[in-house]
Amino acid sequence: MNNFDSLKISFPVELLQSHSTKHFEETIKKDSSGNMKSNYLSLNPNYKQTGLNGIHIQSDKCIIQISSKLIPDLYCNMIDINNIDEYMQAVNQSGVIRFNPHSVIEKAKVFSCDVTNNIKFNNPVEALSYLHSFGFNDKYSLDIFEKESIIFERNVSSKSLRERQIIYSKYPELCRKSNKEFSRLIDKEKYKNVLRFESRFNNLSLMRNSFNIRDTGLIDILNSDEKINYNIFSRITDIPETKLDEFNNYKSLLEMKIEYRNRNIEKMLGRIQIIKLCNYDIDLIKAYFKVGSTANNSKYIREYKELIKSLLAVESGNKINEMTDYIKRKLAV
Repeated sequence: MNNFDSLKISFPVELLQSHSTKHFEETIKKDSSGNMKSNYLSLNPNYKQTGLNGIHIQSDKCIIQISSKLIPDLYCNMIDINNIDEYMQAVNQSGVIRFNPHSVIEKAKVFSCDVTNNIKFNNPVEALSYLHSFGFNDKYSLDIFEKESIIFERNVSSKSLRERQIIYSKYPELCRKSNKEFSRLIDKEKYKNVLRFESRFNNLSLMRNSFNIRDTGLIDILNSDEKINYNIFSRITDIPETKLDEFNNYKSLLEMKIEYRNRNIEKMLGRIQIIKLCNYDIDLIKAYFKVGSTANNSKYIREYKELIKSLLAVESGNKINEMTDYIKRKLAV
């Protein structure tokens, strides 16, 4: 079952029982001759409510945009098949429009949606840094925004194939001024070590393919068995064989970067080369230091032993591989 942070749906206008005229403003579109081409009503921005992001009433349909913030008590679980009725009831009780929630759920089509998973980490900043390594997958572009978020977008020209996944720290977002009022309604401390994985869909063909459905009906989308974020993340982390050597080298460097400063890394890289030339054999390294030297090298030898130990762990890809497996397990639930 997928969870949704936001949904944009449309349903036949005849299902709309009433609307409050004072909450709407009319938009008129004209053709080149100045004749009215179409007109529709939009929810006045002054009357927008947290989680009720927009309503448009056209001649043949009504379009509603909602987010999981609409019901603070359900925000942790977000929108899903089990609570969609409660979210529709909340829109119905907003005082802006009236409709039969069950009829709307049955007839509604999805225009766009954000599929969302929240995953807890011991160190979300470190986890984001490790995820940078998957920029080696040239099937996806990678955009990095400081230490708070990264975006992977598939490198294709067709919109029907252009999947996009954003991964970001949830707590800083809830601490923004724009979320000040909403944050008072929830326990935002729950999100302190949470990374949010979110995939956005605003193309109907991409939606049908990704959710493995024939039609973008609201019930079909909510009932889909496809693990959307897991599927996309798996493709992002599937590094082509031709780039595996480069990827593994970069993983090693990136894991060093988490723990050491640049000048220390430069020194360590020289030591790593010595370790590799000596085939990770500490006895060969001792012999190397004794050549042409009578100095006591015990301090260096201790440092080399520790470096060999950590280097073997890094080269096996433990940290990044374990983190990737952990994310996949969480997304697969």
